[in-house]
Amino acid sequence: MLQLTMIFTIVGQGENNIWLFGFSSADNVDATFLQDTSWGSTNIDFNQEPPHIYYDDDRIWDMDGANSSICSPEGELLFYSNGQLIFGAENEIIEDTINYGPRWEQSYPVFQGVSIPIGLTSDQSILSLPFEEDVYFLIYNLYAAGEGKTDLLRYARLEYNDDKPNIIFKDSVLMDIPIFGQGVTACRHANGRDYWMIIESFDHSIGHTFLISLEGIEKVHEQALGYSYTGGVGWTRFSPNGSYYASCVGHGALVNGELVTTLYDFDRCTGLLSNARVDLTEQV
Repeated sequence: MLQLTMIFTIVGQGENNIWLFGFSSADNVDATFLQDTSWGSTNIDFNQEPPHIYYDDDRIWDMDGANSSICSPEGELLFYSNGQLIFGAENEIIEDTINYGPRWEQSYPVFQGVSIPIGLTSDQSILSLPFEEDVYFLIYNLYAAGEGKTDLLRYARLEYNDDKPNIIFKDSVLMDIPIFGQGVTACRHANGRDYWMIIESFDHSIGHTFLISLEGIEKVHEQALGYSYTGGVGWTRFSPNGSYYASCVGHGALVNGELVTTLYDFDRCTGLLSNARVDLTEQV
């Protein structure tokens, strides 16, 4: 579900054709788990019809929450990340440390003598965006589990030269204030080349809008959303055509069980939100 949303909102060719899933510190290490191909590293290949679902017995890297993968326009897997490391198509490590922080070491356990990065805990916390000229941006946050927020939003730039990936820079800070930790999402700009990204404040009262281009990432709007919710977990999404933006937050879920969904109109030319509609649903 997470991978589905990420990809429909950011790409339009074959960049979304292979999805990677799986979480188990023992996967591909413990003999018992090796015999169980229903648990652990699983891929879905949409280059085939019907899609091919298969167990990847060459991958021991896990995805505890953060999960992003991207392919070439022809649908060939280029790289993927669990918010902790960046891996190539052959499961090789391209970059052995991104997004380092207090919980990073906890996400790198040793199982039967094998160190396995299980990935940072948080859904929808990393995003890969393709540009022309074999340039890619990875945008990620350091989510504080149990707090529902993060104080750091970072990004990296990866370029391919002679079919070899090169990390131009990593962990460049975009924001250093409390923000909603599970809402990294983007959509295409109306120009068909750049992207818009909206990051909500921790209490969801402010939308920080970024313009992402080959030249870099620039914050262009800080827009009052008109609502304020305390804590909770949730997700944010753009519609496939970028005309709408939705925020779904289980605010106060441990107190009164309300699920708040807010739908906005979105202008892909200006990057502005408008016409907010709110729905409150009692969780069962």
